[in-house]
Amino acid sequence: MIAACREGHAPEGTSPAAPSGAPAPASASASASASAVASAPPAALASPSAVPRPAVGPSNPAILRLAKGALSCKFTKDGFDAECPPYLAWRDEPKLFEDIGKAWPTLFGMLDSPDERLRMLAIKHDIPPADIDRATAQYLVALVQKETNAYVASQLGGAMPVVDMVKLGLGEELRALAKHPNASLRAVFAYRLLSHQNAVTLELLGGLLQDPERNVQSQAILGLSRGKASDEVCAALREQVKRTDDLKAYALHIAAGTKCKGIKGEVIAALEKTAEEPATCKGDLGTKCALALREACKGDLGLDCDPAVRETCKVPLPEADAKKGFGVAKRFTDPGWPDKNTRALAVEALGWCDPAAAVEPLTALTKDQDEYVRELATKDLALMKEIAAQKKEKPATQK
Repeated sequence: MIAACREGHAPEGTSPAAPSGAPAPASASASASASAVASAPPAALASPSAVPRPAVGPSNPAILRLAKGALSCKFTKDGFDAECPPYLAWRDEPKLFEDIGKAWPTLFGMLDSPDERLRMLAIKHDIPPADIDRATAQYLVALVQKETNAYVASQLGGAMPVVDMVKLGLGEELRALAKHPNASLRAVFAYRLLSHQNAVTLELLGGLLQDPERNVQSQAILGLSRGKASDEVCAALREQVKRTDDLKAYALHIAAGTKCKGIKGEVIAALEKTAEEPATCKGDLGTKCALALREACKGDLGLDCDPAVRETCKVPLPEADAKKGFGVAKRFTDPGWPDKNTRALAVEALGWCDPAAAVEPLTALTKDQDEYVRELATKDLALMKEIAAQKKEKPATQK
């Protein structure tokens, strides 16, 4: 299994790409749980037709009129014409869907419609509400089971973790969704699974981290950055940092943005090894390596604290880790580094890792052959000098 610390934040640029790789290594207990989830057959649920339809209230005529207009737009297997004005009016309507609880009865009726177009329209809004009751949640799972449109199924089924299914006594329904044959559903589901962190959701995420589909694995890794950085979540993240496949850099990037104690230093240590093998850190992987380094060197910026007290919430990276990170940043930005994207994105990491020491390499990079590197280095050098000037002025001001 993958229990509580503080809320984490997903780092920037967290959309992976590239072919599938081997799953991450896992501890004995985590492997056992994950294997059990991966090999167990889907839970035997009641037939969708046997699940009673709940009463959810009357529909909103204004929403129905808007939907009727959207139905006039061209519809193909790929969905509605994205440039059709009535469809755009439906998708971008600001007021009718502002309170999703009030709009829900109408959207629920559309989801339950035999008209595929109405179901496609309904799923474009933020549903279901997290506070639906047991009967409604159970019925929605039944709708997912019988849904013939893969996109509708993926969006509705994938969104079900926003509801506390375990609290409602629907853990088996949650297990069934985790084994759904629609890989896109499992990917959305994996990302949202820890909306409610408990033994069942942690166990299921352990299985999804070893899903046969790469995109499901990547979204499960990203899902670890949502909510509380509990002991179980942090242990799972540490296992992901040990990956040896093409999702390793992505896992490093996600782990670097979390609040797991000491994990930023572990990410930097892993990047230090990666820096010894430039060929393993290029293209999208190189981008993620550079972003992971920048995220790790930022330390904890206290972004989850009230802005009025944010300065007191900040936790800088330990000096030894920062110096090690600075060494990696210098390696990534070296003119001889083979991947230009890695070089450019690592420029900012120099200042985050060691603002004072960054002045020298940034000065050199302002004359780099790569125009983008020169531009970034010039910008960051000005910032480093500004920070240094502020530090010199501060004691005089305090007198």
